[in-house]
Amino acid sequence: MKTRTGRSKVLAWLETPLAALLCAALVTACTAPSPTSQGRTERKVAGLLRDSSPHAGRTALSRRLELAAPRKLVELAAPRSGTSGQKDANPRDQDITLDLALLTGRFADATVQGTVRSAPDPAPRAKLTMPAPAPDARVSVYSDGRRTHLLVERNGDRRRVRSFPVTKLSPIFSKFVVLSPDNRTILYPISPKVGKDEMQLWRMDVSGRHRRKLVDIKREFWVAMPVWSPDSRRIAYVRSAPPGRNPGLELWVMDADGGHDHRLLSSPAFNASIFYGTDPRPLSWTAYGDLQFKDYAHHRIWTVDGRTGRLSYKDSDIQAPEVGIPVIRSSVAEIPVLSQNDPRWRYDKMSVCGLSIGDSGCAITATSMSFSSAGYPATPRDLSEDIGGYACPLVWSYAASHYTHHELSLFGGWGFHWWMLDQPLSRGRPALVWLSNPSSGYLTHWVLVVGGRGTSYGDYRIYDPYDGTTYKTLAYYTAVGYKPMRVYWFGPTPPKPRGHQKHQQ
Repeated sequence: MKTRTGRSKVLAWLETPLAALLCAALVTACTAPSPTSQGRTERKVAGLLRDSSPHAGRTALSRRLELAAPRKLVELAAPRSGTSGQKDANPRDQDITLDLALLTGRFADATVQGTVRSAPDPAPRAKLTMPAPAPDARVSVYSDGRRTHLLVERNGDRRRVRSFPVTKLSPIFSKFVVLSPDNRTILYPISPKVGKDEMQLWRMDVSGRHRRKLVDIKREFWVAMPVWSPDSRRIAYVRSAPPGRNPGLELWVMDADGGHDHRLLSSPAFNASIFYGTDPRPLSWTAYGDLQFKDYAHHRIWTVDGRTGRLSYKDSDIQAPEVGIPVIRSSVAEIPVLSQNDPRWRYDKMSVCGLSIGDSGCAITATSMSFSSAGYPATPRDLSEDIGGYACPLVWSYAASHYTHHELSLFGGWGFHWWMLDQPLSRGRPALVWLSNPSSGYLTHWVLVVGGRGTSYGDYRIYDPYDGTTYKTLAYYTAVGYKPMRVYWFGPTPPKPRGHQKHQQ
């Protein structure tokens, strides 16, 4: 009887809100991002177990749990009313919800509920304290084909502060080189292995000294610009969900020294389409330490609580920024915006070469956009699977004849001149341009020219298959070391000569 009574007591205690709260805190400790932070959390939880008796105030315990798991969601809801036939709940009690998606980073919607004493509302949030800024500076990137140089311009003086092999820092990564708001620190990426979807984020002073690696990201680093907080103390960046999980994006935040790197948000609302289009900076911080992103398609501004990850939105009459160069009008279909790094297919391997679409799929992505505008809807995955071994390296003529059943043919060729762009654009056809550098076989990228006319690179607008942006011109790439080397376009297959048809008969 003693054993059965003891077991009953244990089971009854496990059903109490106190046990639920402690279990949630222990889960946090076991899934902490580093041994150091894990040890700190374990010591805090041990202190809670030692200091809190079953009769201690639950409000104090819940507040301690919040301190033991900083930036984790602890939401106090309205008091729950009693149900028919039951005694009303104590008006001093409230429901408390711990979002395990934020506590563990593993589950989407799981919650644990318990009961705690009423607590006063949290104090109003204060604005971030801004440090005194250093003199104004501007950071830029340029590659000579062999090395990529980081340049800092201050007081009209422009000088090189660091250089890296193009295999480590490709100029296509220039959007990830970001100066902190206090003008003191440069965030920049390094690709540690050639041909691998791996990335490291580093920081250094604007003088080029005090370099420090912040984080290693194996395959999930995504092509959105990292964002410094206004006080230069935190950095937000975007990852894609790892292979094998539902495709999507995740918002991550870390301290400026690389500490406390954690996932803040994973939500269907935070998706790749947010970053496609004409806005170069759809993600930003607020003065209160929260993050915001703009959904132009649904006219909403979303806010992510910088402490808890709680997501909310407000309707707003926001309009995407306009670009001065209009897109050509196709008589068949609009040109879709596609990215080789779309989470739906970025990890797909292309036949023969074995490289992923995200790593080497610029050509097949630009071709998919071109085919779609001609009335043959395609995604990089569709086209890669359809042409199989001709996808990487892409056999252009085969892709056109096979995917469109000989309705489209390839035109253009090697070399570059303005008329080579004007010819397809004047017919409502986008042009595919190969950007490279004669001094390096490593610099290579395909873009889709969708509008413009003139005699300078800034006169021609592009859809960039790398990140799905639509605000750039060819000058964006020529300014960092690329040069246009080839122009292709797809048009209707010409009819065969009559003599050839008779011979065929």
